[in-house]
Amino acid sequence: MNDSKPAILRLQSASALFIPTQSMLAAFRIVDLTLEELSMSTIDAVGLIAEIPRIDTAFLNVVRSLKARHGAFCVCLITPDADEEAFWPLAVLTHTVRFTPGHFALRCDTVMEELEKLFLSVWGNKRYTNALKMRSRRSGLVDSLGMVAHQWRQPINLISMEAINLMIQTGIEENIKSASVAKSAQIVSDQAQRMSDILKSVLSLGKVHRAKELFSIRELFERIASLWSEQLKQHDIELLVPHPVQDAQVYGYQTDLEEVLINLVANAKDAYTGAKTSGRRFISLEVRSDQSHLYLSVRDEAGGVPEPLREQIFQPDFSTKNKDEGFGIGLHVARLIIEQEFKGSLELTVGPKGSSFIATLPRNDLCSLRFID
Repeated sequence: MNDSKPAILRLQSASALFIPTQSMLAAFRIVDLTLEELSMSTIDAVGLIAEIPRIDTAFLNVVRSLKARHGAFCVCLITPDADEEAFWPLAVLTHTVRFTPGHFALRCDTVMEELEKLFLSVWGNKRYTNALKMRSRRSGLVDSLGMVAHQWRQPINLISMEAINLMIQTGIEENIKSASVAKSAQIVSDQAQRMSDILKSVLSLGKVHRAKELFSIRELFERIASLWSEQLKQHDIELLVPHPVQDAQVYGYQTDLEEVLINLVANAKDAYTGAKTSGRRFISLEVRSDQSHLYLSVRDEAGGVPEPLREQIFQPDFSTKNKDEGFGIGLHVARLIIEQEFKGSLELTVGPKGSSFIATLPRNDLCSLRFID
């Protein structure tokens, strides 16, 4: 038995209407259990197939126990029992689809195809939830503090220089011109505001209480540029952001998409470390669209991802960095965020000089609406 596959539990019964297809067997392992074994099962499963004559209290208690242990979980119920009062407690408890034996047998192929999609969807949600739980909060905090330190260095230096400038002027002139003081004060005020904006941007990455919203790709790119431009310059890397950025909008969790793009920029920066490249060193943020999708890409010319690693980089726990290094979410979680939160895809393309990571998102802004006369 391949324990690496997600499990579908099947309640043993005299009938055998549910016969898994080859496609389903390739994706899942089917585990047959009695009702008593189900009540004690610790197998991490995505769903339950039950062929039962009626919905009773014992069955409801078993499903309640499975739901408590597994979280994301669905039930396929094959029963002649049409008692709605018995069915609704089950439907409220977890995602449940119900068929009569006759209906299931009549449309077996179509039903099996839809069930496979349902179980795959539950499995995707479970993987995403588990991956989020495994995020390293500690490394994320350390990286955030590192970003603040890098980004604050320049404004602190400018504030310090203006303070020294004022001290020198007071030593030379008894009466300093008000215009000179006002100029210095404005510089200090601007830099203090810049430090505040940087801190707000970094702190928002870990925001827990959040809501879906319609947000601007232009503003998102500008935020990423404010966080990364100065830091990349210290590594002789230029961050290229198109001007003006096409101002498409996306509906969803802005901080999640921001985390994905920041992770991709951080990976591109790391790719230049030790890379034997000549000429201009840059990381490019790019956006294009058609009527149905937005395409956001992070491109570099740091030599590209080695071919043996191209199939591995999106796997859980894969990293080319040491244990205590890294920027946080990783490509595995980045892809899950794009797939689960935005219903899109994240893919790698490799060219002669470097790599591009392309996030494809369905259009869900006002431009995607079609009005009927």
